[in-house]
Amino acid sequence: MLKRFKFLFKAGVGIAGCVAAIGAAQATSLTVINNVKGDRTWQDIASASYTFADANHDGQLNVGESLTLTIDMHKSHWGMHSFDALKVWIGDKVYTDQWNFSTSDTRGNAAYSGAGPEYTLGNHSFSFNYIADTVGALDIYASVMCNDDLSKLYYDGPGTTGSLANPSDNDWDAWTKNTHKQYKDRNQWIQGETEKYKLTVVQQPVPEPETYAMLLVGLGLLGFTARRRKDFNA
Repeated sequence: MLKRFKFLFKAGVGIAGCVAAIGAAQATSLTVINNVKGDRTWQDIASASYTFADANHDGQLNVGESLTLTIDMHKSHWGMHSFDALKVWIGDKVYTDQWNFSTSDTRGNAAYSGAGPEYTLGNHSFSFNYIADTVGALDIYASVMCNDDLSKLYYDGPGTTGSLANPSDNDWDAWTKNTHKQYKDRNQWIQGETEKYKLTVVQQPVPEPETYAMLLVGLGLLGFTARRRKDFNA
């Protein structure tokens, strides 16, 4: 009877561990709290999702756990610029990336050829890793923009001539989480979109007193069972 109980206990623990591991590996979609799109959006954010290393299998993002954020950018038109860019703010951390267009494109898309017909270019994903270090609501902003508009942020603004393919460090720094809203409020056209999301980070859970009590009872039962078995064998 005891052997059967041990087998069932081990099987239950194993199944629970597998379920928890599978849950941690699944992507969780982020809900958009706010978004601002340009007047003529040739690229936008299609979706955002995240996974995290759920070390204690509690289903929550705890302080110290690693988060992988994935932003999916959708592109529907190939204009006269050479790349689209992404900027992400996770708390006080900033991440940037860009999607270059070239004749060696391995995704099966049509190559950049200047002003041409519209293409269905589909989605391109960017992923960033972040270790949660603050308890509370975590603000996440993701913004996409073409390099044409990006290259004009610091000096001129959209609608003026500029260095189309060469955004400067100043241009990147001038790109804030409010850039799309600021230009739209001034009735100026800027491509792309900015979306805002929230994630809640909790503290590492502290076991309740009842948990310690159950642990002590369990250890006591194990000790009692081992002693009875020893006396029986003697």
